[in-house]
Amino acid sequence: MATDAKSLPWHLRCLALADKRAWHYSFLTVLVLDYTANCLAVAATTTETYGNIGLYLRLASSACLVAELGDLILRILGLGRALWRSAANVLDLFVFLLLAICLGARYYFADNLETAKLVEAGWTDQWKIRTKYKLDQVESYIAVGYCMLVMLRILLKPPARTYSKTLHRAPKPDRIFIQSLRASIRQLPQITTVAVENMETELRKVCGMEDGWMLPEAFMTFVERAYKHRPVGMTTDDFLTHFQQVQVLDRQLGAYGMRQVMTSTFRHWSSQKWFLAGTMFVVCIAASIVPLLAYFLQYITDRAFPASIFKDMTQDFNDDYITTNGHQSLLILNKSKNEAVDDFGELRQLPFKPKDSLYIGIIGVLGICVP
Repeated sequence: MATDAKSLPWHLRCLALADKRAWHYSFLTVLVLDYTANCLAVAATTTETYGNIGLYLRLASSACLVAELGDLILRILGLGRALWRSAANVLDLFVFLLLAICLGARYYFADNLETAKLVEAGWTDQWKIRTKYKLDQVESYIAVGYCMLVMLRILLKPPARTYSKTLHRAPKPDRIFIQSLRASIRQLPQITTVAVENMETELRKVCGMEDGWMLPEAFMTFVERAYKHRPVGMTTDDFLTHFQQVQVLDRQLGAYGMRQVMTSTFRHWSSQKWFLAGTMFVVCIAASIVPLLAYFLQYITDRAFPASIFKDMTQDFNDDYITTNGHQSLLILNKSKNEAVDDFGELRQLPFKPKDSLYIGIIGVLGICVP
């Protein structure tokens, strides 16, 4: 049962307000909307067009950050010194400060297409033949970092709330597994079939169901009713001790969560080292096939295939090269990709041969696919 909010100190009341389901998920929705809007904007625009909607995105992000600031202040007031005992809350505060700095950088380096300039940005290919140019607009890149920080806050919000709830809420009462309790009835020494049926009838009256969990109050009610059906000669202390051990056992089993699942999984794999090594080998090979195949396919595309093909029908000339004989021939001109024009318009030969590149690419693809 939760602690009465009116009996809490003022700072814990602030924390209880920040941990309310409606409050928590409202601000989580704000974070998700902020993240989605900025991600879609970055994905759907380029450095040449991001400036058209940059102002609207900055204003929307500013409104979200102001709303989140109210939630953060309320949480800091509620946690007090306990803030530094929670890694999730400390990281959440640190990421919020980074978000504020990032938003300020978006305002400072805001895109302005009217004053944009072309700047050199390296080369268009690895041969360094032609210079690559881009606009000096960087707000979209800062927005990508902003999106990553917002996503980090979304991940930190649930564990931060889980920690703070332990400061103003009483722990939930222990629960008893009904199926285990039914099994413990049959484990009573020298119990008769009639007594078992009577106890299960009392259990159904108390719980109203065949399986699931029951609270300690319902458990104590069952014990009081089942006491009159205990085996002959069994003392009260032995009867209560028997069910008390079941209750303690279920308290330990009820906490089986993700950590226990991972621990048992690693414990299982520790006794299967060769199978684990084989699995990791297969996973690594499978993860290497796609990048290698993509590399060889790109190798063929970028080097082996012609850059362009020109086809045309031409008139055939006589031996004098002046008059035509009335026949036509197909003229095919191929431009190989080892020929490129640099920034000054001069034709340059690149250090590879298309025929050799075709052989290397085909051999690489066959070497991956055939085995």
